[in-house]
Amino acid sequence: MKKVCLLMVALLSLFFFAGCDKSSSQILFSEITKIYFSGISQDEKMQAYISVGEREDPYILDGMHQPNVDFSLITVSFDFYLEDNEITIDFFDNEVKEEILLEYNPLNSTYIADLGYALKKEGEYAIKYQNYSLNLKNESDEFEIDYKTAIEKSLEEIGDNINNYYKGNKFKGECYLKILRKIENKKTELYWIFQIIGEDEQSNNVLISIDDGSIILSN
Repeated sequence: MKKVCLLMVALLSLFFFAGCDKSSSQILFSEITKIYFSGISQDEKMQAYISVGEREDPYILDGMHQPNVDFSLITVSFDFYLEDNEITIDFFDNEVKEEILLEYNPLNSTYIADLGYALKKEGEYAIKYQNYSLNLKNESDEFEIDYKTAIEKSLEEIGDNINNYYKGNKFKGECYLKILRKIENKKTELYWIFQIIGEDEQSNNVLISIDDGSIILSN
């Protein structure tokens, strides 16, 4: 009888801890930005920013996670119109120059390229295109809310809705944590945006201030 009771206690404990762990473990990130660089040319005609982290490959927003690889996504924009669908910039990594081909992104009229590896947060980076040049600064070092805290606050905000993405005790979906840029009257504001997409297309989104962690939007 004593052995049966002990077995029941063990099973109940296993069930309890599995239930408690369900909402905070096993979630899969198909994109997570950890470091964020930005810069602007002296004449303010060229801007650039780089998101650094990990993301799935192939990268598809379909609710199904694939293995992650490191990335450094360069985005360059100009305060004037360019006709080219591709441009080549000089990218300087601690004064070592590399030519990078950027492709035009019609969604926001920028030029983008993934370096295919993760830049170091303490590195010194610069970009030059024709007569325009800029130095990149690690802005994420000055965020009051880092990526880890942004994830914690997002999961707290989503709460029990996280259970909608589980089948049994297995997570069926993928998460994204990115930096969202809002430009208004030439002033740039940055936010963390957290998103979950499930295999059956349900989703939740949380927009968080990088300054104080307040929830700007949740749906």
